[in-house]
Amino acid sequence: MTRRAICLCADDYALAPGVSAAIRELAADGRISATSCMTVWPDWFKEASALLQFRERIDIGLHLVLTDAPTPAADCSIARGGQMGSLPALLAATHLGTVRHRDVEAEVLRQLDRFEAATGFPPAFIDGHRHIHALPVVRDVVLGLFGTRLDAGSAWLRVPTAPRPALLRLGEAAANALLIDFLARPIERAAVARDILRNKGFYGVNRFQGNTVERLFEAWLTAPGDHPLIMCHPGIPDRDLRARDPVHEAREVEFAFLKSSEFGELLDRTQTRLVNPRR
Repeated sequence: MTRRAICLCADDYALAPGVSAAIRELAADGRISATSCMTVWPDWFKEASALLQFRERIDIGLHLVLTDAPTPAADCSIARGGQMGSLPALLAATHLGTVRHRDVEAEVLRQLDRFEAATGFPPAFIDGHRHIHALPVVRDVVLGLFGTRLDAGSAWLRVPTAPRPALLRLGEAAANALLIDFLARPIERAAVARDILRNKGFYGVNRFQGNTVERLFEAWLTAPGDHPLIMCHPGIPDRDLRARDPVHEAREVEFAFLKSSEFGELLDRTQTRLVNPRR
């Protein structure tokens, strides 16, 4: 039987040393096929050099951050006093039209420049922390990178949409998944119109409570879609992670499961092979 191809992407590389270490361990074990990197944190350059040994095994992309993180921008429409605002504030501002294109573009280009300075190559793909790349204004900046800073023939865009009937079957996470899907439909339509490479289906929305990790992954691995992408959030809690992410304990549980024989058995049982969207 031919195995179904799925991209399993570990988010938030360089959020904290414990997240980076967990993702590198999973890459070495062949348990992920991509990772998206945050370049805003102080340890990014150190963590990037440790990741480069896995470039031939996994796709390495840019995870844009526009909320709750430091920035050199002193005061602008996305930051105050060198700190980006909250996700609710960004959601409101992008939909009310109070976010300026030039401010978003400056921050996106800064993070892209830091990615390339640390790795020596452009990102294989681009997405956004908490899916901010799908928001108005932000999506225009991101789409504009293809054909200018990113090779439109090889770089891909993460599109957080999926067949809506499938999302309805995801239990407690269905409402969040449907909201993300709704917000992301415009960037999906634009990517289709511009013939930008992208994933076909998106899963992994997790409320980090309730269902067991194994049950969630089984639902995601068996959900419909042609070469879909599943995001995951592994990590080893350390001081930085505890300070920056309130769901650090769930990251540890997810990391342990992805390393386990149970996850390997689940891949076999669901006839799944892990690849990236370009392969």
